[in-house]
Amino acid sequence: MEMKRLHSPSRNWLARRLHRHLGLMAWYNYASEYGESYVPPFIWLVGVLLAFALLAYPLVGLRYDPGKGASGASSVATLTYMHACLASRGEPAAPCLTRWKLAGRSIMTALYVAAFQKDLVYEPSYPWGRLLALLEVLLTSTLIALFLLAVRRQFRR
Repeated sequence: MEMKRLHSPSRNWLARRLHRHLGLMAWYNYASEYGESYVPPFIWLVGVLLAFALLAYPLVGLRYDPGKGASGASSVATLTYMHACLASRGEPAAPCLTRWKLAGRSIMTALYVAAFQKDLVYEPSYPWGRLLALLEVLLTSTLIALFLLAVRRQFRR
């Protein structure tokens, strides 16, 4: 695998260098050490889930769908970090509580998107949120496959 990564048919030194460090085999090496270890894909998977849950979804916003939620859920239209700060003015303990609620809903949304669930109570806001959800599905499904392949390889030995 390492020899495949290093081999490039191009005579241009820049193209060879890009192929070595940014080609498909290079990414396979970075993500799972060519399937030899299941720890890197697991760490990458947890990192991707946390990045989407705590950074990406709260920045673009989560939209509440009252038809899919529980009866006692909040009726806030869009939840973002900015809305969490604005909604809690005047109350000293409210910013932390509102941000924790937003983080919890973002984590659940990230897990539901990674598990291919279509009926989300809190959906990523359109259009950037839907693009992020698609990117998360692609990344998490690839990392789960790399993790499972590495686990299978470990048990075959």
